[in-house]
Amino acid sequence: MRFYIPLFIFLAFLSFISCSKKQSAQTEIPLVSGWKFINQDSLAFARPDFDDSRWKIIAVNKTWEKQGFENYDGFAG
Repeated sequence: MRFYIPLFIFLAFLSFISCSKKQSAQTEIPLVSGWKFINQDSLAFARPDFDDSRWKIIAVNKTWEKQGFENYDGFAG
């Protein structure tokens, strides 16, 4: 009987570790370059037919300031 308690604890620990790894993998969102950027906000941006072709393409690994938006601190669409 004493053998089963440590075994149960060990198996519970392994189960917890494997579940936490799977969960973290599911919540990761890859950030790739080529995001469209505008330093405005509007509810119109959420419409499926909204035309964002004039928005600037930016890289996600650089600050906004280094991509033409000097002195801008705020939100973006």
